Amino acid sequence: MLTVAQENALPLDDALKRSIGATRDRDLAALYEWIGQNYDTAAYAKVQADYRGQIDPKFVAVCERVRKLLPVARWLGWHKAKSLRTLDLGSGAGHMGLIANYYGHSAEGLDCYALYDGLRAFWRQPAIDHRIEAGRPLPVGRYHSITSILTNYGRDWSIGAWDEFIGRILADHLEPGGEFVISFPGDPNLPARLHLRKRASRIEGGRHIIFKRESGR
Repeated sequence: MLTVAQENALPLDDALKRSIGATRDRDLAALYEWIGQNYDTAAYAKVQADYRGQIDPKFVAVCERVRKLLPVARWLGWHKAKSLRTLDLGSGAGHMGLIANYYGHSAEGLDCYALYDGLRAFWRQPAIDHRIEAGRPLPVGRYHSITSILTNYGRDWSIGAWDEFIGRILADHLEPGGEFVISFPGDPNLPARLHLRKRASRIEGGRHIIFKRESGR
């Protein structure tokens, strides 16, 4: 597969074609083809130029990002379901929303960083402007799937604050049977993270913590 540097040195069309040729994953190859067919790949050069030096280069390397995020969608069953409502907390560059759109689901994001607005707009990932804070309600409704990948909020939250937040997600923002997946950068052995792992419905990929709202609750 292309490295981030190799991908960002290529026009998006070329990066997609080379990535298709380098993978044996049929669904991933189909996702790359779909991106090429549904987005203005020539216009993406300007997006890359606008963000060069402003953000981590991996966030404009879309082939690399969707390759790493596609397993999250599979763990949540997006490839087998129809017309799900999805929410991405801390949606950043909008790649989880991009994958949701690929599967035909309704994608919404939540993020307080305007820096990523141009990327989210390019990938057609609408996002509500909101800062996630302990005890602060989320300005959203209910969803079948909620994701929060490489989560940066809550670094200084207590275990009690995390329990309240997870409880609120399950009770107020997930449909019965729905799932919330969260992962963190850095040390997975911090006390709050270990606590969440013990409370989780399951762990996927070593560090993706999944909570499920049981049907009928």
